[in-house]
Amino acid sequence: MSVKINLAGQRFGQLTVIEESGRIRKEVAWKCKCDCGNYVTVAGYNLRSGHTRSCGCYMKEKAISANKRHGLYGTRIHGIYTNMKTRCYNPNYYLFNRYGGRGITVCDEWLGENGLLRFWEWSEKNGYDSNKSIDRINNDKGYSPDNCRWVTMKDQQNNRTNNRVVEVSGVSKTMKQWSESLPVSYGTLQRHAKKGDLAKYIEEMICGQLRA
Repeated sequence: MSVKINLAGQRFGQLTVIEESGRIRKEVAWKCKCDCGNYVTVAGYNLRSGHTRSCGCYMKEKAISANKRHGLYGTRIHGIYTNMKTRCYNPNYYLFNRYGGRGITVCDEWLGENGLLRFWEWSEKNGYDSNKSIDRINNDKGYSPDNCRWVTMKDQQNNRTNNRVVEVSGVSKTMKQWSESLPVSYGTLQRHAKKGDLAKYIEEMICGQLRA
């Protein structure tokens, strides 16, 4: 029979153990006070192994320090990077079901302490500028160097999953692209889409151009 180790009063990193506080997955848990003033409940094993050494403030400060060192903290690229992770990992994000909720993730290379720096380095080598947004080439895959690109808002609109693709005479284009290549407004194409004769209408417009 294992002997319970009393951790009350002991320090682990920035945490001082106050008292026993129930169990976490059958492991004795301990209420701890962090040097920053916050209280946190930690499994005894995580304290003894060194896995948990603060309430989380240390890692946050470390990340901010790393960001400041390379000068990216608070920049546009930092905002894009943060939003990318929020879409994938924050279930409270209002569009989470379109991203993390359906398995979209951020690659390991762009996560962790130096994730932002590696993301910025990739961006600089792959066409990033202040007029472009990050876009996934395959909307069913996650954020990674081989599935991302920097595009204008116009290009990104054409890559959206809800932008209808119409094939006419073997040529596939989004409705937006058809409206730009034909003398017809996007609104007109939308009306024909609702009527159910969009492909036929586009074909007639193409024939009209060829006869002109």
